[in-house]
Amino acid sequence: MDEEETMTKAPTDMATDKSIEPVIKSLHCKETHILGDTIAKIKNLIIGNNKYKSIYLRDELINRLTELVNDLYINYLLVLTSGDQNQPSEILLDEKFFDLINQILIIFGSFSLGNVDHLHKLIQKYKIHLILFNIIDLNAIYLRQTEDKVPNCKIVETSIRTLSNLYSSAQIKAELIYQMDCVLYRTDSRDDLPANLKSLIDLYQLNHSIKHYILNIITISAFNLMISSSIKSHSEEQNEANGRHRSYLIKSNFIFLFAGLLISIQSKIQLNCLKFYAYMSFECLESVKTILNTSYYDCGLLDLISSFLSRENNIELQLYSAKCLTNICRSSLISKLDDMDLDSAEFKLVNFNSKLIKFKVLPTLIRLCSAYSSCLKNSNTSKFDHMSIGSSNTTVQNKKFLNIFFLIEILSTLSYLVELSSYLQQTASCLEQIIHLIVSDVLVGYNNLSSGLKNAKLNNKNKSVYNLNKTSCTSLFSLFYLYYNQFSSQSIYYLLNEHQYKVYMGKKYNFIEEFLVYKRLISVGFQTLACLASNSEESRRVVSDSPDLLSRLIESIEINEESFDSDDDFSSLTDYKDGLIGDGAKVDEFKSDATLLRISSLCLLHSLSRSVHQLRTKFLDSKLWNCIIDLIHRLKAKNSECELIKSDDQMEIQTEREDDFSLNEKNLISILIAILANLLIEFSPCKETLLGDDVIKILIEFVNYKNKSIRINSIWALMNLAYHADQKIKQQILAEMTFDRLFQLLTENDEILVLKTLGLIRNLICNRPHIDHLMCFYGTRIIQAVIMVLEADFSDKMIKEQALCILANIADGTNTSKEFIMGNEDLLRKINSFMTDNFTEIQVAAVYCVSNLVNINDEGALERQNKLKEIGAHRILQKLLHSNDPILFEKVKSALQQFSTNVPSNNMSSLF
Repeated sequence: MDEEETMTKAPTDMATDKSIEPVIKSLHCKETHILGDTIAKIKNLIIGNNKYKSIYLRDELINRLTELVNDLYINYLLVLTSGDQNQPSEILLDEKFFDLINQILIIFGSFSLGNVDHLHKLIQKYKIHLILFNIIDLNAIYLRQTEDKVPNCKIVETSIRTLSNLYSSAQIKAELIYQMDCVLYRTDSRDDLPANLKSLIDLYQLNHSIKHYILNIITISAFNLMISSSIKSHSEEQNEANGRHRSYLIKSNFIFLFAGLLISIQSKIQLNCLKFYAYMSFECLESVKTILNTSYYDCGLLDLISSFLSRENNIELQLYSAKCLTNICRSSLISKLDDMDLDSAEFKLVNFNSKLIKFKVLPTLIRLCSAYSSCLKNSNTSKFDHMSIGSSNTTVQNKKFLNIFFLIEILSTLSYLVELSSYLQQTASCLEQIIHLIVSDVLVGYNNLSSGLKNAKLNNKNKSVYNLNKTSCTSLFSLFYLYYNQFSSQSIYYLLNEHQYKVYMGKKYNFIEEFLVYKRLISVGFQTLACLASNSEESRRVVSDSPDLLSRLIESIEINEESFDSDDDFSSLTDYKDGLIGDGAKVDEFKSDATLLRISSLCLLHSLSRSVHQLRTKFLDSKLWNCIIDLIHRLKAKNSECELIKSDDQMEIQTEREDDFSLNEKNLISILIAILANLLIEFSPCKETLLGDDVIKILIEFVNYKNKSIRINSIWALMNLAYHADQKIKQQILAEMTFDRLFQLLTENDEILVLKTLGLIRNLICNRPHIDHLMCFYGTRIIQAVIMVLEADFSDKMIKEQALCILANIADGTNTSKEFIMGNEDLLRKINSFMTDNFTEIQVAAVYCVSNLVNINDEGALERQNKLKEIGAHRILQKLLHSNDPILFEKVKSALQQFSTNVPSNNMSSLF
């Protein structure tokens, strides 16, 4: 818990040096009572006063205090654990001695509740956490050896409380937590549980307070591991370490131990437990399996967690219970790639179709969303005060922000839950009121921003802040990672954690922080609307019918980036830097946030672009595609174009400056191209206009990028563009890309890239005149590429289906094109074998290919029919007549009708 900062006036610098010298001198005294009085004086001065903390946090004093702890207490513990009972010091080992050590640890604990500078010095310079872990470890060793009480339980409790303060400080940064985690999870063998983690487990049962502090330490460590594991830009070594540390937490049995605290009468302890389970279950199947198989006194852990969804509980408990179950549900999807039985009772409890998710979690989130949206709209900051843990400590202004924080977390959890389930999206969208409420939340956020910025202009200092943040709109997507056309809100907790402690404890809330809170509300609102509208035409209609929202959407996309001089601009932000950005922060960190807001805006635009009605109305009327193309050009201007280098008859790609794009910018390009793919479909009225903006050249350049998501979406967009396109567009695509490049893409290891490349080739080889033209120039290469795909092993069956569809298109050409297939008996036998495949879609494609080859209206049909009969195609078709699949049955029936009809031979073709 944070200390209250007193208003005591700090001494001047000259007085400071004179006043601290006697204190340091007294610390070297051998007399216990003088030493005790000095330590008590330091403790009383620094508690609750950051100014005195800054004065006393200096090398001479801290080094002496750590020396006392090491020489007196730690050496004493070393002697105890080694079996030597000799006294380690001249000072008598009585209660006064233990009280002295305890007072020093309290001083460390008070320093840990200071500002950022205090925390950096404690952890990075003085390594206080190492001393604390050492005390904890030695006491645990003594407890194991004697199976009795520790020498002094109060010292153990203070040490663990101080460590808990370090972890949970409102000013703590991720890198500092990571340093402490490295000590917590340090082990000589990867198979063994880390010694410090074992020690916390051994000391867990000493008393109730220690349980609470250990829960706090482990919860924040689990949170930091969850965030670190979600960041894709970490080194392989750090990612491996994060995964290893997470597995240690699972093996440590804390999942079971904390289950007992869920039945605590203290809401704060229950909330920390739910947070721990939420963090541990985030995209971690191993944790989910453990949670599902854990019971506490014959009550399943999942039942305990879900019991907090009840309206009788605190709002935060309801929210984190829903968040935990949401993460369990999403993580269970990983089971498709693991050994978890999809038919098991555990999986059925937490999948999207389970009663728990459909009838408890989703309704709870919708109810909370509705309640807090109404609260925000009506500016009723006291409506839910009694339901917020610790809300009695907050100011009226911060109660308002606390409600906004809850709304942001509710919306982010809702969007994460429904993101991959069309059923849940449609269920939530049925309540049209929810869509209207979220739209109003976004507009409220914008209105508050507008009023805040107007007030900022009245102050010269704040005016520079306004100019800077006009181009740096922070959203909740700091770890936003796009994968093809899907997106994920992987780290809602991280940015919330940055300021939420301030809100709870009534700390000062400055202009920049207020600005960021509303930006987060807007971003998560866009994200939630994007999820709800992705598969619901009615949701798209409600969103698009709000003209104010659409104008704000375009405004978010069209944010102009300006260049700033870091020294000049940050010199005016001195009052706001503490608690907002770490030391050494750059303007680039602010600028990247403009990209983050664009991503959330574009996600909503992408959902709207999936509607034919929206493409023909709102997109056409507002010319939304103009800002899409303009943004792509601006992004490309930051990076050099990819150079194609020919080497050994293959195309290689040079992307020397591709890494100049940040992760968020790559995600931004990916979603932009995904929108373009929808704008380029056959019936889109935007298609012709976009073709005039060199969109083909742009897409083909992006195909050459290393980023997987960008490449796939670019091929996808070209595939849509080529569908039923005229010869001119197809020639333009091939002129820019060439078939050689397409063939090279088919050799890639990425199956989705191969699938979409085959789709592009299929759309290019479509329409009889186009088929014959392309087969005339590239026929042999195309057949070789198709055979290569058919003979390869792919986990995705759709790849071979696409390859057979290409053959079906070739078979739909004239006799010249058909001969490329008929002249290859091995290929014909492969088509025969695919007609008996276990995958129905592959069977349909193979039968369709045979049907086109024997079409009675084409020249040479009789000869082709006879040849196919010889290799057994007709016999296979007759067997397939017994198929239960209606589509396959119709295709087989059509093909057999071609065989049974009298057809002209080649000699009769001249009569026609």
